[in-house]
Amino acid sequence: MSVLARLLFAIAVFAALVLLALSVGSGAWLWLLTAATVVLYLYGRTGAYPLLVVGALLAGAALGILLEATLRWSGAFLVSLGTAAVTVEAIEERPGHWPVAVGLAFVGLGVLVGIVDAGPGAVLLASLLVGGAVVWRLLARGR
Repeated sequence: MSVLARLLFAIAVFAALVLLALSVGSGAWLWLLTAATVVLYLYGRTGAYPLLVVGALLAGAALGILLEATLRWSGAFLVSLGTAAVTVEAIEERPGHWPVAVGLAFVGLGVLVGIVDAGPGAVLLASLLVGGAVVWRLLARGR
């Protein structure tokens, strides 16, 4: 693909994202996504690990703002940040695996916020599912 075609494609994608931002009523996520794109492009050119971490977290925050602030999905921001952290580990594995631990903590907290915000019925259902999984695991271990 030529440089001109890439530039025209990038402009068309950005214009579509601006129209989406106007339709959902908030453009905050678009600016974070634009920053994430620049930072991840720089990571692709240099291979610097800190750029990957910052770019992934910016992209996760952008998606989280889009889902939670504009579409009112409770806990989506934390889940998006956690997923971005786990993605960092999937792209470039490092000793210690800190992105997985941090990411899973954020995902778990985001899911918990979403369940609690959904009401008492969702809390009861989640409690029954977790309790059933624990009982099933204990029975499987006893065999």
